[in-house]
Amino acid sequence: MLLKARAASQRRGSSKGVKDIIDIFSLLLYCRQDFDWSLYHQLIKDHDLQDLHDHLIGLISEQVSLAELNLDQHCLARLKRQILKNLDAGH
Repeated sequence: MLLKARAASQRRGSSKGVKDIIDIFSLLLYCRQDFDWSLYHQLIKDHDLQDLHDHLIGLISEQVSLAELNLDQHCLARLKRQILKNLDAGH
C-alpha cells in the first residue's frame, strides 16, 4: 500500500493517479481483514514516512465516490471511517 500511496502522490491529477487511488481502496476493501496495520505504522515510523502517511489520509478523506468498485456513498463513507480509524490508530 505504501508503494501505491507514493505512486498516487506522484501521479496526482492524472488517469494513472486515479487508478492508484482505486487500487488503494481495492486493497483496503478486499484485504482489510488481513491487512497488518501495526506493520504499516511501524514502517511509517522506521522509515520516516509521515509525509506519505499524511498524504494517504488526505487521499482517503477526499474521495466522495468510487463507482469503479461499485460502492455507493454510504458504503464508501463506512469504508473511509474504518480506514481512517486504522490510519489514525498508530498516532
